[in-house]
Amino acid sequence: MPKINISIKIFSVIIKYIYGGIISLEKLENSTIFDIVNISNELELGELVEYLKTYIVNNHAMLLVKNLEIIRDFYNDIIVKHPNTIFESENFHSLPEGALISILKQDDLQLDEGKIWEYVIKWGKGEKF
Repeated sequence: MPKINISIKIFSVIIKYIYGGIISLEKLENSTIFDIVNISNELELGELVEYLKTYIVNNHAMLLVKNLEIIRDFYNDIIVKHPNTIFESENFHSLPEGALISILKQDDLQLDEGKIWEYVIKWGKGEKF
């Protein structure tokens, strides 16, 4: 098993769970809870990981939505600035229709419109590049 770097705070929470079956998350910061999930996963504490996932979904759904929005915006920015990364990908032909439509709806896609249509036609035919 690889060496795992665990803070004393997280170690204390996990040890209390292992020996007492009790975990108290109410006073912990969100980032600490996410760290506990990651470390519990590395330690293969499946039951604890599942409990923590359920806790996060039930108690911090808006945090998850916000993080997903940040990730989506990050990738949309990459796609807009470097569309060839997607359009010239070996797997472009297998891109789901909804994903392609989402990309094409980007107003500031930095690619010639004629070239975009060529890619869309090749996608429609299922052709590889």
